[in-house]
Amino acid sequence: MPCKDRNGHPGSGTAELCGPQDLDVLVTSAPVHAAARSSPQEAGGEVAAAGEVQA
Repeated sequence: MPCKDRNGHPGSGTAELCGPQDLDVLVTSAPVHAAARSSPQEAGGEVAAAGEVQA
């Protein structure tokens, strides 16, 4: 999964940390785009937006 915070980093680019199959839960900022949600979910993980209530 590429990793980059909402404000970005100096310069450009992302860093490959792991694949979606390595994640149980991905927590990210809202809104979560469908493409960002689908890859971890297809690999059996969950995606949660920070601040969202999980039921």
